[in-house]
This record gives sequence, structure tokens and C-alpha cells, in this order.
Amino acid sequence: MFRKFYIDCLVISVCCLLVACGSEEHTLNASSSAYTPLEKPGTTSIPIPVFVEKPKEIEELLPTFPIRQEKVEKVNTEEITQQESDLGTHQQEIGLEVTEKEFEDNDLFEVSVVRRPEKDSPLDIVSIGDSVSFDAEPGLRAALESTGVVRVETRSFGGIGISIEGFDRYLEEALINKPEVVTVMLGGFDLKFLSKNENTYERMLVEAVDRILQDAKHIIWVGMAPTPVEENLEEDRLLFNSIIKTFSKSNPQVHYLDTDLILGGPEGNFQRFLENVEGEISQIRKVRDGSDDGHLCSAGAALIGEIVYEKLLNFVSLPERATDWWSGEWTKDPRYDDPPGGCAHSFVK
Repeated sequence: MFRKFYIDCLVISVCCLLVACGSEEHTLNASSSAYTPLEKPGTTSIPIPVFVEKPKEIEELLPTFPIRQEKVEKVNTEEITQQESDLGTHQQEIGLEVTEKEFEDNDLFEVSVVRRPEKDSPLDIVSIGDSVSFDAEPGLRAALESTGVVRVETRSFGGIGISIEGFDRYLEEALINKPEVVTVMLGGFDLKFLSKNENTYERMLVEAVDRILQDAKHIIWVGMAPTPVEENLEEDRLLFNSIIKTFSKSNPQVHYLDTDLILGGPEGNFQRFLENVEGEISQIRKVRDGSDDGHLCSAGAALIGEIVYEKLLNFVSLPERATDWWSGEWTKDPRYDDPPGGCAHSFVK
């Protein structure tokens, strides 16, 4: 009899324990006295949960409670696939390109916006610079405008340089239509100032670039081409180009184009004749008063148009150019006969 009494008491005690705890996982919550606070002077008490292990005899008497399971909705993989497909289509519509880049620890995907100019929304480019840039502009326009989606505004003329008085006003006028891209070709009129005031010139360069980028998104800076030996400008020219090149490495919006090989020989020295865009030997630099001159003939201008077009493809989606764009009417521009016959010399091995 007493044995039955004790068993009944045991069962009642266990049921009370279950009701008091109310835990599906048989652990006590934060308000339960089963938490034993650990206290040290000057510290905050942190309740430590104590797990109660049921004796086997008691476990046999416990009622079986169903374990509550969270409802998991079935994923519709077909719907997700369709959404991803729609997203890809949307990216193409707004001009997004996804490129995969591999890193040491993990693979990441970089999304970059690429400008895709159209006939009704062309890419606006302004060309600024000195007289060498003035000679290059017809070839630049021919290379870019033959795509049908680029519009080039030419603002170059002789005597332009960052260190020349009035350059700030010149920039304001050149950028009045807020072009997306600005091509720059200058340096000849800055070399004398640069050779004596390198630090000052570098500050002036930063100011000029900052002003251009207030309106434009990109600058394509064409390096100063090799100069005739008799002009004795090569040391200063190389210094000028190294400053621009170094500056471009720290500014992703400035894209430097080296002209040493495209307008110079294997050693980057001045050449009157070189291969044109068709791979044939042509006169690329002018002759003035019987001596080599740093200005460009039409074949040299076409080479500049070629490298600028190739550089633009890094951040602009452009169609192919028209066939024989390098040999159109633009090659008969009067500037290629200044001085008269300056570009009419024949190549002699």
C-alpha cells in the first residue's frame, strides 16, 4: 500500500514538474529557478541553464508529447529560375554587364554599368589640346563617328597648355556642352615651365583634371608623341608623360595612352614613316622646311583615332566602324597640306 502511495506521489510530482517547465526541449527558461546565477563582486550575473536528466524509471512513466515542427514551405524552383532569367534580361536592357573575377579566397561577381550609345543618344566627346591635337582630330572623328553612335566636338588649336595663361577659361568654353568623355593631347607648350616647376605643374594638373571631371565621366589622355631629335625635347617630354601616366594610375577616370610605339620606332624615338592602320608604310609626321616636324599627317591622325577607339571599348559598348574609315574625304583636309607638301613625301628605304 505504501509502495503504491509513493509511486502515485512520484507521478504527481513529475507531472507538476512538466507543467511548470513548459519546455518542449525539456530545458528550463530564463525565469526558472533551475538557472544557477554565477556572481562575483562587481560583475553582472549570467544565468547558466541547467539540463535535468530524467531517471529511466521516471521516463517510463512520462506521457509522450508530440514534437512541434515548424512548417516549411516548398520552394518553387521553376519560379526562381524564371525570376533569375527575367533579372538577366533586365540587366541587358539597362546596360549592365556581369563579369566574374576570381580572388584568392572566394569568387565574387562585379556588376559594372557600361554605356551603350545609340543613334538617338550618342556618346558626346570633346577633344582638347594643342596644334598636334588639332592635326589628330579629323582622324579621331573618322574613327569614332563612323560607328554612327559617337559625336566628337573639336576644341583644339595651337598654343594650348595647362601652364599657359587663360587655360582655365579655355576649359570652361570647351566643356560648355558637358561631354561624357574628353580626349586630351598637349604638352609641348608646358615643357619649359615643367622643367623648372615640377611640383607646381603637378598641382595645376590636378586642378585641371578635377575641373574636367566636374562635367565629364572619363578623360582619355594621349601621351605626348616622340619629338624630332634636333628639337632636344625628349628629356622633358618623357618627364611630362611619366607624370601623366603616374597620375592616371591613381585615378580610374583618367586613361593614359602611350604613343611611343604607335608614333615612334621600337625604341620610342621619332619616326617620319611607320605602318598605318592597314599595315602599310605611310608618312605619319610632317616635314617643314626640309626637316622633321612633330605635327601629324593623316596616317598619323588615323593611328590616334585607332588607339582612342580601342581604349573606349574598356567602358563603352561601340559597334564596328565603317569600312575604310581611315581613307575617307577627311584625309584631304587642308591641315594635312600645311605647310604645302609637308605630308607628300615618299618613303625611301
